[in-house]
Amino acid sequence: MTIDSPATNNATLKYQWYRAVSGATTVGATLLEGETASTLRPDTSIEGISYYYVVVSNSKAPAGITSNIVEVEVDVACVPDCDMHLDDICFSAIRQVNISGTTYTLIVSRRTVVNTPYNSSGDYRAWEDPTMADGSYTTARTTMNNWYAALSPTGEIRSRAVVPTNVRSESAYHLTISNPVEGYSAPTATKPSGTADIAFCLSFSEANDFMTQAQYGGGQMLSAGSRNWWLRSPGYTAERVRFVAGSTADIRNGNFVTTMCAIRPALWVE
Repeated sequence: MTIDSPATNNATLKYQWYRAVSGATTVGATLLEGETASTLRPDTSIEGISYYYVVVSNSKAPAGITSNIVEVEVDVACVPDCDMHLDDICFSAIRQVNISGTTYTLIVSRRTVVNTPYNSSGDYRAWEDPTMADGSYTTARTTMNNWYAALSPTGEIRSRAVVPTNVRSESAYHLTISNPVEGYSAPTATKPSGTADIAFCLSFSEANDFMTQAQYGGGQMLSAGSRNWWLRSPGYTAERVRFVAGSTADIRNGNFVTTMCAIRPALWVE
């Protein structure tokens, strides 16, 4: 925050910043030791809303003039592992690959964005397989595509070099990965054998191999809802799909596909 106060009467300006207790009054404010420049960098270790103002004085006006109170909101949960901040959403970079001299980065949102069943039809289907007779796909995939489509075309996510992705599935109902590559997504310029989505759910392989346990627990909702978030890999029965329990920060072997869990969008960016 910077105060713009041109000097008058050839007198040097002095600054003193304060933290107020509310946005309505300076009564009870705390003087910020050492904050005597025209610019203040707010303390980002204090979660929630803080209020700041500055008193500007000089030898001609020693009592000073008090600025308006400014409200600053800090979301501490969005600070760790925030490698990229797009459209007010923090993303963690979890993998990089180089293809023909171009570097692509797999990013996943630090927070969940919406609640949805994985598949309303009641059984697990691979991400790329139609679920219904009309050719529609899993509820989670449709919800993810709708989330992406609703973003502003001129926003930071849509305007970046976000690339279509071959979203590969994993073999049904396995608890260990014998061939992890089958569950990896990959950036692609054309639609290959899988899908060519922009935003998608991570697979078990990707979450297990590229994320830390601390990152598993990053799934606080942007609004009220579940902290558990879907993966796209099958669970241990035909009616279940793997998910991450946000509260305990671990991957679970399966939740019923009709359960309401959240999604954390993953995207490849150039």
